[in-house]
Amino acid sequence: MLHLAGDLLVHTTTVLALACVIWHGLTARWWESEAGRHVMSFMASLAAVLVWVSIRNLIGEFPGYEVIRLILFATVPAVFAHRLYLLVKRWRLQRQRHLDTPGDGP
Repeated sequence: MLHLAGDLLVHTTTVLALACVIWHGLTARWWESEAGRHVMSFMASLAAVLVWVSIRNLIGEFPGYEVIRLILFATVPAVFAHRLYLLVKRWRLQRQRHLDTPGDGP
């Protein structure tokens, strides 16, 4: 019963992830900013992995499975690394603005 519930949650999450990617792709101008491109790549990467997990749960492994799995799962650390880059970049910018503001020092 737990296995079935887990599979149902994986498939539900997959459908929702795909819906988010499609909706965002059709309604937002995500390509116009670094943050927008990141949001789209992050959602697409997670959706691709979820599609892969759903397919594997439904039909099992097949020829080429490991290669496709490696490629899809390689996108996840790439988008997390990009997210970390954006966070550090924003932190540095805010810190620099704070240091450049007159009257905030001792």
